[in-house]
Amino acid sequence: MEPTKVYLASLATFKSFYDNNMDIYSVISEFIKNTLYANPNIDSKKVKELLYDNYSFDIPLSVVRTTLRKLSKDDKVIIDNKNYILVDRDEINKFSDIENSNNKFIGLHDKIIESLTDFISGKIKNSIDINFLTNDFFKYIVNPYDESKYSKYIALYLAGNDLPDNIKELIQQIKDGEILLSGLSYQIDPNELETYRLKNNLTIYIDQELLFSSQGYNGVEYQEIFSDFLNLVKTINNLKNNNGKILLRFLPITRQDIDNFFYAAENIVNSSEAEKCIRVKSTAMFNIIKGAKNRSDILDKKVTFFNNLKKNGIVEDDNINIEILDKEENYQFNISNSDMVERFTSKGYSESDFYDYTKILNIINFLRNGNNNNSLENIRFIFLTATLGLLNLAWDKNAHERNNDVPLVTSIDFMINRFWFKTQKNIATIKPVSFDIALQAKLIVNSLINTNLSNEFEKIKEKIKREPSSYDVSFIAALKQVTERVFSNDFYFEDIDGDILERELEKIKLKDKEIENLRYENKNLKEIEESALELKRNNRELEEKLNGSILIDKDKLKRKFIFYTKFIILCFFVFLIIYCIYRFYPEANEIGGMLSILGIIISLLSLLSEKNRKKICNLFRFRD
Repeated sequence: MEPTKVYLASLATFKSFYDNNMDIYSVISEFIKNTLYANPNIDSKKVKELLYDNYSFDIPLSVVRTTLRKLSKDDKVIIDNKNYILVDRDEINKFSDIENSNNKFIGLHDKIIESLTDFISGKIKNSIDINFLTNDFFKYIVNPYDESKYSKYIALYLAGNDLPDNIKELIQQIKDGEILLSGLSYQIDPNELETYRLKNNLTIYIDQELLFSSQGYNGVEYQEIFSDFLNLVKTINNLKNNNGKILLRFLPITRQDIDNFFYAAENIVNSSEAEKCIRVKSTAMFNIIKGAKNRSDILDKKVTFFNNLKKNGIVEDDNINIEILDKEENYQFNISNSDMVERFTSKGYSESDFYDYTKILNIINFLRNGNNNNSLENIRFIFLTATLGLLNLAWDKNAHERNNDVPLVTSIDFMINRFWFKTQKNIATIKPVSFDIALQAKLIVNSLINTNLSNEFEKIKEKIKREPSSYDVSFIAALKQVTERVFSNDFYFEDIDGDILERELEKIKLKDKEIENLRYENKNLKEIEESALELKRNNRELEEKLNGSILIDKDKLKRKFIFYTKFIILCFFVFLIIYCIYRFYPEANEIGGMLSILGIIISLLSLLSEKNRKKICNLFRFRD
């Protein structure tokens, strides 16, 4: 079976045993008993070797021997000429089911690799080497800051929101097991597993970014992590019977970097929006100038910053003079050489960064007097950083010669893990936020994106020098959107590499084009709307005219009806009168009678209006 798979499964098993109310010694005892069950009558060195061969557990020999003595005292094993034999071989079936547990976790591990492979396949075009990926996943669990072929994709995978809960829980269990086991890595005195105390002062030098994190300049998550670190330091310093203390300091070169940083912020705060976008290269700078209106505001923030550090016991160590390394007798502590430079720059880092970073490595190596093979508590000096390049360089074979060497430079996660382990906290109830593997991955991705953005800024500066008018309003808008998004930790995963600004500019141009299309469509809609309104107005006018015409016609008809009704009635009365005359006055047949009748008719007509007389005359074609 592949050693990497066995190790990852064993870590999950280690954590599951620890969750069953077992202390560290009890968990180690189960693995040792399982080893003795399969390999009876072996000495402590062989037990250590087999623990590594079977489970990839690199447990210090002193811890193995102490555990074996405890098992002997409890009558679980007997000692025969320095060899150890399990007393009751059947007991292994009662108390330990390591093989079955490991087999179960190996099956689940295959699902993790399958899920991870599917994720990375959607990110890269090349085929994926499963063995390479499995080893890189193992390296990431042990040290997420150690760059490898697939490390950034593993971080992206773990930081994503689409990770299935069962996969996420298993990976977290593996990571928790690694945290527990790694606590033993630099354990020389096994008695410290039960009673922890410092024998000497341990001076921890803190870099600029972590100091900014302590004040929240790098975001809430980083501030919470630093707060966990401070609380653990205070807990250890308050332990009884301590012969030393943990001292938190920063180097003079770190102080100079901070002064330069705030000075740059003073120059940026009154610059134009375009200059701000180009010159603000980090989350810390973004937050320092946020809300500041002039240089004095930045100076106030700087004073507050150092005052807050002092309140937490973090002060400058002004006893160190970096120039002491230039003396010939101290050349031996200079760890850099040409091969080391080549290895570092081949990973994409600059040569100038290499020389800046090796200054710090050389200072710590000098302070330790070159003695790195010791326990963490006796190492006396260590440098704490959040800079991936420096962390990577600290594990170069020139800087970290032996596996058991305490690194010259380490991460805050490393120190939190060790201090948490030393203070015997329960991982199920008291768990620092840095133990969350998803959060840790998110912070690593954010750091990679910041690095990518910084590289883009350098390209922009060079191009502006060559083509001062090459950047328009759209580009400045893209730059502003990118910086605000990244520095607010609200990033897109595709920001991790490639031309982040060009992608944002394309998005803005696409939006501008969509807006232009909408404006064109809106213009057409307005024209259509205006035409429709014009038609409505015309229709309304026609309707009004039609309604008026109908009203006029109705009035005319009414008047005509009344007129003809009157005329018919008049004619009827005239006819009636004539009839009566002829009927009752026969003499009316004479001409004189006819004239009398005609006079009556004319008299009746005179009763009508002139207008009606004309109508009657027109009707009978008479003229007045």
